[in-house]
Amino acid sequence: MPCARHRADLQAVSFWRPLVALAVALPLLAGCSGADAVRAEQLLQQAQQAQQQASSETFSAHLNVTVQGQAMQLQLSGGGYLKGARAGDMVMDLKLAAPVALPFTTARIAKVGQTAWLELDGRRTALPSVPGLASKT
Repeated sequence: MPCARHRADLQAVSFWRPLVALAVALPLLAGCSGADAVRAEQLLQQAQQAQQQASSETFSAHLNVTVQGQAMQLQLSGGGYLKGARAGDMVMDLKLAAPVALPFTTARIAKVGQTAWLELDGRRTALPSVPGLASKT
């Protein structure tokens, strides 16, 4: 059932896409008003139109946040396949830097074929298959 497999895998990638888009767009749109807001909306519409033609997507974001004089950096990067033999495969990396101790500083979540995992500071944990999202071979 190749069509069912790709549809299920696309659901897995589609689940993460809005979260990543929100994480990237929120800081940009939060400061927009007037002409900047109109331009931001135009760019978003162009991106959505281009996305319909894409077979894969990548992203990266670098955020610097300062709260009460304490700075934190967040880096996100990754990508996924939307079409083709690898449709549904994806990876997302996260790096954190803060002046306080964190439970982890790097994370990776990935799905390749029927295998999905989460890595925290290099320690990999297999993730269970989600019914309806797992590939059928």
